[in-house]
Amino acid sequence: MGVLRGAAVLALRGPLVAALALGLLLSGCGGASTPSTNRVTPTAYVTALCEAVGPFERDVAARSGSLTSTSGLTPAAGRSELVSYLGALSRDSRRAVVRLGGAGVPAVSGGNSFAATILSTFRRLEVTLGRSEKLAAALPTTSQTAFRSAAVTLATAVRDSLGRLGVGLSTKGNRVLDAAAAKVPACHAL
Repeated sequence: MGVLRGAAVLALRGPLVAALALGLLLSGCGGASTPSTNRVTPTAYVTALCEAVGPFERDVAARSGSLTSTSGLTPAAGRSELVSYLGALSRDSRRAVVRLGGAGVPAVSGGNSFAATILSTFRRLEVTLGRSEKLAAALPTTSQTAFRSAAVTLATAVRDSLGRLGVGLSTKGNRVLDAAAAKVPACHAL
């Protein structure tokens, strides 16, 4: 596995999916973003949630798997591929934000806080990926060594930033949402 593919997989797949999959079914502790105020059943909410997050997670895996090894690429081609990859993930996260914003608020204790936390987390993800795309566009292409070094540094920064996205999510599960998610096929893959 080349530096580009390995760095991207490490940067996004592990911490992102772990933080979000864990956070999806956990009760949140508030957030700055406000979802739609429509109160919906727990089943309707977790269905919308999993249908928003599932495609994003699959896209991360598919796009990570499609990155090529940097060993055969020039630094400019590697940079271009990384910019394209991060831009696609940024757009994917934007679609998830839109869907999550329209998911409503689960009619459970702490539902407002939970929905706001999930939405806020995905909005921060969108910002992080957008910034990372811009940083990738500035990667040096003067030599393979300079490119690889900067790409690894960028991947580490992205991984660390994404790993922090789950901070603030409570470890106390909401039993009603957990029970609803257990019945929703779209949630089984998360």
